[in-house]
Amino acid sequence: MRGGVALHDCLVGQGKLEEAEQMSQRALLILEQHLGQHHPETGQMLRDLALLRQKQSNLSEAISFAERALHIRLQSLGEAHPKTIATQTLYTQLLQEQAGAQQISPSADAAETLDPLQTKRSSHAFSPSEHDPLQAFLDSRCELHPLAQCRISELWQAYEQWTATIRRRVPLARRAFAAQVKARGCRVDRTSTARIWRGIRLVDKTQ
Repeated sequence: MRGGVALHDCLVGQGKLEEAEQMSQRALLILEQHLGQHHPETGQMLRDLALLRQKQSNLSEAISFAERALHIRLQSLGEAHPKTIATQTLYTQLLQEQAGAQQISPSADAAETLDPLQTKRSSHAFSPSEHDPLQAFLDSRCELHPLAQCRISELWQAYEQWTATIRRRVPLARRAFAAQVKARGCRVDRTSTARIWRGIRLVDKTQ
């Protein structure tokens, strides 16, 4: 496999990213079949694929690969191992890049959902401040963490209950709420039973 790694690195160095990606995908399949999906070498290949996707500006898939690699390294190496720390750093960096890209170019449907006053303040819409329409909810009910997750429906219900409790006159519409959550680096995913947010979870901060 080391010869394949050298060839992979050579292809990346030459800018032949598609060829490097095809080689990495084949290698990942072989590793998963012979060593298992949770083997450290499988985790290394997933991290390599995350870096490739990052170079290709495909942040969504880069985050997915990095997250899988991080889970493997946490389980097999522990959170204090240098490789685990390096993967955690990569995963966090990718989330921040995705959040920055969304701040610069928010989706059209999300922009249409915001009220005119929020649209005029778009340059500050995703920065924690006294005018932020979501930060108070996050501060009181949520925790942001790369490995956190919660059901999409549960987070929305918690927000609705929170706005009713404090009697906000203009709560965010659901799509605008989702755009604000994504701007914090969270992303939508799906398990076998539900659609979830990754990167955020509900907590009880009253205890």
